[in-house]
Amino acid sequence: MNSSMDEELKYFKYYGPDDLSLPGYIPRIQDIINSFNRDSQYTTTDILEIHNIQKLLHSVFTLEGCPQEKIDNFKNMSNEIIAKFFKSINTSNVEEELINIPYNFALDLLELIEKHKVYENFKEPILLNLLWSKFSPTDILRYKKLVKHYDSDIKNIMLSDSRNAEYIIDKYLEQDKDISLPSSLTPEDMSDLIRRYIGSSSADIRYLRLIISSPTNQKIGIDAKARLIAEEQYEKIIQENEDNLNIVEQKVTYDISISESQKEPKIDSSRGGDINITYGINWLNETLDYASILNNFIHIFDWADSCRCLLRFPAYSSGFETLEKYLLFSGKKDYQTSICFHKLNKISILQILIYTKYLSTKDINIEQVIKWFFEEYLVQEFKAEGFYFVCSTTNATYLERTRHLFAEMESIASQFQVYVREGEMNKKLLVHSDPIAYNRIPSLLDKKYIYTKGEDIDSILRILFSDQSPLIYINESLKARNPIQLIFNNKLKYSSFNEYQQPYLDKLFELDLLTTDLNGQIQVADSPQFGIFIYLYSMESSTYYHLSQPGREYADTLHKKEWITYGSTLLSDAESKYFDYFLNRSKFSNGKNLRNKYLHGSQLEYTEKEHHINYFIALRLILCLIIKINDEFCLRDKFFPKD
Repeated sequence: MNSSMDEELKYFKYYGPDDLSLPGYIPRIQDIINSFNRDSQYTTTDILEIHNIQKLLHSVFTLEGCPQEKIDNFKNMSNEIIAKFFKSINTSNVEEELINIPYNFALDLLELIEKHKVYENFKEPILLNLLWSKFSPTDILRYKKLVKHYDSDIKNIMLSDSRNAEYIIDKYLEQDKDISLPSSLTPEDMSDLIRRYIGSSSADIRYLRLIISSPTNQKIGIDAKARLIAEEQYEKIIQENEDNLNIVEQKVTYDISISESQKEPKIDSSRGGDINITYGINWLNETLDYASILNNFIHIFDWADSCRCLLRFPAYSSGFETLEKYLLFSGKKDYQTSICFHKLNKISILQILIYTKYLSTKDINIEQVIKWFFEEYLVQEFKAEGFYFVCSTTNATYLERTRHLFAEMESIASQFQVYVREGEMNKKLLVHSDPIAYNRIPSLLDKKYIYTKGEDIDSILRILFSDQSPLIYINESLKARNPIQLIFNNKLKYSSFNEYQQPYLDKLFELDLLTTDLNGQIQVADSPQFGIFIYLYSMESSTYYHLSQPGREYADTLHKKEWITYGSTLLSDAESKYFDYFLNRSKFSNGKNLRNKYLHGSQLEYTEKEHHINYFIALRLILCLIIKINDEFCLRDKFFPKD
C-alpha cells in the first residue's frame, strides 16, 4: 500500500463533523459534487473519496456552495458507481486496484470490500492473502463477515506464527479493540498460541504486561502460571535490553516542605516538570485543633474541590493529554491512569509524610484526629452517635499498622452504610454486614450527584471544553488548548470565528453558556448552566446540593430533557473507581489490591519502606472518606434539618 504524505492529504477523508481540517477540503468536495457524473472513470482512491463524501452528506454538517439538485444527483448515483466498481474486481486486476491507495483509506476499503462481498469474486483465498500481506491484520479482523468467509484460512495463518497471539490479547485483554476471530479457533488453539508467544523472543513487553495484570481467563489459557511465566519473561527482556529500550519517562522532581519564614499558608511555585510547594509553619501552628487539621486537607492540601466537595485524585478523563490518550496501552479491565493522576498521587503521599511528621512534634497523632471525628465531632455537630474508630498501636510495625487501617476503613464504610439505611447506628447489624462495595455505599441525600446522559450533552462538553473542540483554532495567532482559554486570552467577537465554527457558537449561546458584553465581545456566561457543565467535564459529575437554587432548577430541567441522570451514593462514580483501584481487583485487573493483600496476609513482596507508603495510602483513603462523610452531614442538616 504505497502513498506519499502529499498524495494522502490531497484526498478528502471524513473524520467527523468536528474535524478541524474539514474547511480546507470544502472547495474540493464542491468541485467533485458539482462535476459528478456516471460516465467518468474513477480510480480506487476516487471511489474511496466518494464514499467519504457520502459520510459527510449523511452527517449533521451542512454543505454550502452546492445546488441541492447536484447534491441529490451525487447521492443517487454514488452508491451505484461504488457497487459497480467493486463488482468488477477479479483475479486479473485485484492487486492493481486495491493496493495503491492512501494509507488513511485502508479501513474504508475493507469496509466496502465486506459490504459488497468482493471475496465472492474469488474461488481461492487470493484476496485474503493480498490483504493480510499489505494491510494491518488488526484492521482486517474488525470486519466480521470477512473473517467468517475466510474462517479456516485466517485460523491457519494465525497458528503459523506465535506473534499472532497479539490479536487474541487485543480482543480479550486490551481496551477498546474491536476484533473478530475465526470461530474455528478453539480455546486450546488460543491457549497454545499465547504460551508460545510468552516464551518467544518476539514477545512485546506491552502485551506481556497485559497478561501479567489480566484476571484468569480459561478460554485463552490465562491463569496464575501463565502470568508468572509472562512476568519472568518481562523481567528478562527488561534486564537484557536495559540500555536499549526506548522508554520515554517524564522526569518530575518533587520538593514539598514546610517553611519557617513564609507568611502565606501555601505557595505553589511549580513549573513544568518541577513540583515545588511550601506550607507556612505559622499557619500550621495556628490550626492545631482537630477540626482545622482535617480542614487543611481540603483547603491547604487541596484534596477536594471546595465548591462541590469532589475528590481531585481520581483519573478523570479531562486530566489526560491528547497524546496520552493515543499512546495509552491498557487492558480491557484496567484502570487508566494519566501523568496528572500519578503526580497527584505522589504529591498527596508527600503531604501526609511532612504533615504527620510536623504533627508528631506537637504530640498529635493523625489517627487520634480520625478517632475524634467519628466518636466526638459527629456526635457534637450532627447528633450522629455510635460511630467508632480504633487507632493502631504506636509501636507496631508499618505492616501491622497498615493491615489495621484497612480493616478500620472497611468498618467505617460499613458503619456509615448502616447509619444511612437505619437512620441510626445499629452495631448488631454490623456483625452481619456484607463486604463493602464502594460504589454502592448509600448517601443521606436523594439525587446527590449529577451525571451526563447521552450524546447531546457529551457533544456540548467537547465543544466547550475539549482540546479536540472545533473552536480551539481560528488562525495561527488565535489558538489555544481549549475554547475557554481562547476566549479568556483574546477579545473575540462572533465574527472573529470562521463561518464553519459559528454554528457551534450558536449552540453555546442558545444554552446560555456563552454571552457577549456591550462591545460584542464573547464572554463565558455567569450562569448556573456553566457551573454545572464545567464540573461534568472536568470531574465527571457535579453535586446537586452544592448548586444555587437556580442551578438546581436548571439541573431538574436537564433531567427532564434526559440530558443528565442522578445518583445517590456517598462517593461519585469516579471516586468509587479510585477506591476500587487501590483496594481490590473486583473491577480493575491492574488494581493495587491493597485491602485484600493486607487482610488476607498476602503482602509478602513489600519491603518496610513500601509498607510505610501503603500506610499513607490507607490514611489518605480514610481521610477522603472523612471529607465525604462530613459533607454528607453538612448538606443533610442544611437542606433537611431535623425538628
